[in-house]
Amino acid sequence: MASVASAAMPPTPNKPAPGKASKNPRKNTTKPAPAEDEPAYNPSTDRHSLAVIVARRGPVDAEHREAYDELISDVDRAALGTQTKAAGVFRDSVVWAILIDKAFTDYPAVVGEHYSPQRFQYYLDRTAALGERLAAETERRGAGTGTRVSAADREKLARDTRAVLIDKLRGVAGQRRTEKAVLNAAMGQTGSPELLGKSIASLVSLGRRWLAVKDAKAVIQCRSAGLTDAVIDDAMQAAKTLTGAATDAQLSGRLPATDSPEVNVLEGTVLHEMDEVERCFRNMRKKSPVIGRLVPGNATRHVLGPRKGASPEDEPEAEGATPPV
Repeated sequence: MASVASAAMPPTPNKPAPGKASKNPRKNTTKPAPAEDEPAYNPSTDRHSLAVIVARRGPVDAEHREAYDELISDVDRAALGTQTKAAGVFRDSVVWAILIDKAFTDYPAVVGEHYSPQRFQYYLDRTAALGERLAAETERRGAGTGTRVSAADREKLARDTRAVLIDKLRGVAGQRRTEKAVLNAAMGQTGSPELLGKSIASLVSLGRRWLAVKDAKAVIQCRSAGLTDAVIDDAMQAAKTLTGAATDAQLSGRLPATDSPEVNVLEGTVLHEMDEVERCFRNMRKKSPVIGRLVPGNATRHVLGPRKGASPEDEPEAEGATPPV
C-alpha cells in the first residue's frame, strides 16, 4: 500500500570544469526501495498493532461515538458488510490505521485540517470492535469442536514444542557434519501453519530414527541430549492440533463461508469509515502531495476502489506504485 512520502530535493551533482572530463565519474548506485507487499492476515499481530495505536491516540468519547454512529444506518452498514469478508476488512483497516497514524505524526496540521483526531479515534474504536467480535465468534466455533484454544495459541504451542525438539536433536548431532546436515534439512520452512506442521513432522521422523538406533553410544547420546519419546510425542501432537480439523474454523485457517449478521453490521461500519478517510486523504493530496494515498487491499478494493467519473488524481493508485511527490 502507498505510504506517507517525504519531499526531498535531490543532491546537486558536482560538474567538471568546462573542457575537462571528470576523472572519477560517479554512477548513481542508489537502489529504489522495493515495493511493499500486502501483509498476510494474522489476527494476533493485527490486533496487537491496533492496540498500540489505540493506546497512543486514546479512546473515542461517548458523545463523538454517538454522533458518528448516526451517519449511517444499520441497514446500510449490513448492506456494505455483505459485500466483503470481515477478516479481510479487519486486516485492511489495520493497515490503513498504521498509515493514518503515521500521517498524523508526520503532518499533524495538514491531516487535522481534513480529518479530525476524534474521527480517527472512532475509526480505531470500530475496527477494534470488529476484531473483538471476530475473535469471540472464533472462540465460540472452537467450543463447538471441543476446544477453546485460539489459532494463535495453537501456533505458539507448535513453535515452542518444535524449538524444544530441535534443541534435543542438536544435542544428539553435536558437531558431526552429517548429522547437522540431516537436521538442517529436516527443519524446513515455517512461514505458515501448514509449513510449520510439515517441519515438525519431518523433525519427529528424524528424532524417531535416531532413537531407534540401539547401539550403546547412540543410546548415551540421545539420553544425554534429552531426546525422548515424550519430547517427540509432544511435538507431533502440537503439529496435529495445528494442522488438523480442530483449526478449520480459526481466523488464521479456513474461514466460514459467510459472516454473521452482527459481524456484517460492524464490518459495514468499518468500510464506511474507510471510505470517509479515503475521501479526506484525496482532498489532502490536492493541497499537499506529500501525503500518501490510502490504497484498498484485495479484501476491500471492489468496495473502496475507483468510482465512475472520477479523475485519476482523485482515485487510489495501483498497489505497489509510488505516489508522486
